[in-house]
Amino acid sequence: MIISDIDGLKYINDHFGHKMGDQYIKDTACILKASIRKSDVVARIGGDEFGIILPHSGEIAAKNVLSRIKEIMEEYNKQPDRKFKVSISFGYAVSKNNRLDKDRLFREADNAMYNDKQKKKIKRDMGCTK
Repeated sequence: MIISDIDGLKYINDHFGHKMGDQYIKDTACILKASIRKSDVVARIGGDEFGIILPHSGEIAAKNVLSRIKEIMEEYNKQPDRKFKVSISFGYAVSKNNRLDKDRLFREADNAMYNDKQKKKIKRDMGCTK
């Protein structure tokens, strides 16, 4: 399971309106959907969060999906007509021993996503761009 959170949506909504924020959400959804396999499922959890379910997959598959998302996001962000660059924080968790505990997976993936978001915030606060 992968949990993602769109970075900067509140800023876009507050400064440019909800119509622009809605487009940012739609663009993010397109990036995520273009990155997954046919057997995977992407769904908006609410607000600025999306979940991706990777059935019968392990850590390698999760890392591959994340890699594809980041590649597609980079290509999207290179397009000159984009007013805002899409930035997404991610976390993932993998079921151990083929035992599915969806609540534990969600908590672990959500915590990992929060850690990713915090690392980005610290880097931004320090003036780092990457």
